[in-house]
Amino acid sequence: EALGSNLFSFVYLVIIPQLAILGPVLASLAGRKAKGNAMLTPLLVSFGAGVASTLYGQSVDNPYFTDGAGTLTALISVAMAFAVSKRETA
Repeated sequence: EALGSNLFSFVYLVIIPQLAILGPVLASLAGRKAKGNAMLTPLLVSFGAGVASTLYGQSVDNPYFTDGAGTLTALISVAMAFAVSKRETA
């Protein structure tokens, strides 16, 4: 309460980094490979989008942005991870 927010919003800030990992993990399990540090991009972009959505939802007092932050993070992470990787040929 001292920061003007509730505990639910802070829980989202803990869950969002875990959801950002989802895309690279699924891409790896699907046998896809990326060159160099390409899988870092989906992690950073999806994490940034999730945190921005949470903070924006709190600042405008709109729960849709805060509640949708996890979904947005997971979708961006998975889409970008599959976009930056390609199927490994055997």
